[in-house]
Amino acid sequence: MTVHLVFGRVGAGKTTYGRRFAAEQRALFFCIDEWMASLFMMDAPQPIALEWAMPRVERTERQIWAVAQQALALGVDVVLELGFFTRAQRDRIRALTSGHPTQVHVVDAPVEVRRARVRERNRGSETFTVEVDDPMFDWAERYFEPLGDDEQQGAVIVTT
Repeated sequence: MTVHLVFGRVGAGKTTYGRRFAAEQRALFFCIDEWMASLFMMDAPQPIALEWAMPRVERTERQIWAVAQQALALGVDVVLELGFFTRAQRDRIRALTSGHPTQVHVVDAPVEVRRARVRERNRGSETFTVEVDDPMFDWAERYFEPLGDDEQQGAVIVTT
């Protein structure tokens, strides 16, 4: 069974792509934003601080992986759309998934397309989980570490 890792910047279309791909492959889809919104966002400080968010992100990743392992054991592929903004986050999840075949999916779109999507999503859509205003979008652009060449070997590249 395969673990599909969906990478990309804010507004690239990762969730939409991941859901569609999972449905086509009859795989189980995990979106960290949905889990974070359900479990923690009601208690989040305003503005949200990285120091508050990251321990919760790591706990959520571990819980998602525990459920994903059960699905894999039952013969079901999993699609993980977990943010993966930094190399350290991507390395952490790759360490968890070692021993399972993995496929990387890189989803991208031009910055102004992504910004417009996020503004539209903020007005309410099926992928809305938390508002991303322009300052947060700009922060995410700076925080995101592009995938290294070694991370993209054999990747499915999707431009949306």
